[in-house]
Amino acid sequence: MTIFRFIAIPYNIEITIDENAIPLAEGNELIWKNGNLQYPDAAIEIICFDSGYTIVKFTDERLSAKFKAYFGDEAIELEKFTSKFTKIITTK
Repeated sequence: MTIFRFIAIPYNIEITIDENAIPLAEGNELIWKNGNLQYPDAAIEIICFDSGYTIVKFTDERLSAKFKAYFGDEAIELEKFTSKFTKIITTK
């Protein structure tokens, strides 16, 4: 499984990178939990995996609502997707 992670940080936040604690998506079970963004000051986190799925997490409910309104039924709550995806994997 190939996983990529992108984060959006407000322009006025100073970014510090600890090369010994770089946030990774692959093998990190916390990506499947709502409200968990790996970088504490991130406004948005985008996690792409298996070239077919994308998780978008927001800290701002207004942005989340706009995203859901724009994408409609294609925007699935993370808990619903996780439940469905887990069932698919376990039945194969």
